[in-house]
Amino acid sequence: MSTDYLLTARVLTPLHIGAGQGAGFIDLPVLREAVTGWPVIPGSAVKGSLAEALNVPEDSARTVVSGEINGNHINGNQKLTLAFGRADTAGDEKALGGALIFTDLHLIFLPVRSLFGSFAYVSCNMALQRFKHYLDLFAPDAVAFNVPDPPGDEGKVAVSAGSALTQDDKVWLHDLELNKSADAPDLSGLLKLFGALLSPEQAKARIAIVHDDVFRYLCDYALEVRARNKLDKDTKTTVRGALWYEEFLPEEALFAGFLSNQDNRIEATGYISTDGTNLQMGGKESVGKGMVQLRLHASPPVANPGAGA
Repeated sequence: MSTDYLLTARVLTPLHIGAGQGAGFIDLPVLREAVTGWPVIPGSAVKGSLAEALNVPEDSARTVVSGEINGNHINGNQKLTLAFGRADTAGDEKALGGALIFTDLHLIFLPVRSLFGSFAYVSCNMALQRFKHYLDLFAPDAVAFNVPDPPGDEGKVAVSAGSALTQDDKVWLHDLELNKSADAPDLSGLLKLFGALLSPEQAKARIAIVHDDVFRYLCDYALEVRARNKLDKDTKTTVRGALWYEEFLPEEALFAGFLSNQDNRIEATGYISTDGTNLQMGGKESVGKGMVQLRLHASPPVANPGAGA
């Protein structure tokens, strides 16, 4: 039997999970989904960062193998091995798949600068529909929300009544001027879902639902880009060829995915707190980048009796 949990992530400092060398003017772009082009946090990054934070033993030191983990009385190191697995690095054929399965975390809200209200939590109908579909599949009892209707066209944006983003029925996001839709979206379910991460009052005042194509545009051009260089020690000028541009997911970006626990001898809540667990993900750790708050939504968890342990 497996138990599935909703897993959300809030970016606390600019996050760079890279896709390698870029072909455009951005030398180091962030990783994006191949189909949508939206930024994504891969499940491998979540698992690896969590394992690092928990000091999971290196593969060579993981002496516990599948045959030795039997019964319900297992110690802390055995639980870590059971949770995160063991690679067959020594050729001893004692590899063990981890019981905790992490999906990719998909972008739900992208923070975008706004002329009014400082910034907006921007999403679109496609992102929310996909998220709701995953919820129905993996965690139907964890949360419920109605997907807000999409704006009528690319030039419109749906915001709540009393939104801090509007002025004279206009909303300015990044370099776009959009018209406020006549109908305010139903945000009650979304606010309940992300209320543990955000202040519901602040979120309600800043959520903006845009057209799918506008969301793709903002994912392409509204992310944070920083110039980096290397100075010559003597002249204090940039070393030739040592100027480059890095792309980051901005602070306050919100992602969601799922965690599946395949073994009831370990508790997923023992590794990720329902109150929030802060981790460092991606690159540029030494300059303060990549702090992310993970939160496990374990009330109520959803048991899938059809899945194997």
